[in-house]
Amino acid sequence: MCICRCGNSSSARSFAGALVTKYDFALMREAATNTFREFCPDIAAHLPHRYH
Repeated sequence: MCICRCGNSSSARSFAGALVTKYDFALMREAATNTFREFCPDIAAHLPHRYH
């Protein structure tokens, strides 16, 4: 329950929710990219190479 009586409380919450959603997506994307970059050489070393 909101104690403040500002008229834009629902729009402020929706803006904050959208901002948090974008921030969460950016963090997940960064974590996935870093994980891929860290383990890609190890994975590539274990895959069979066809064209050598």
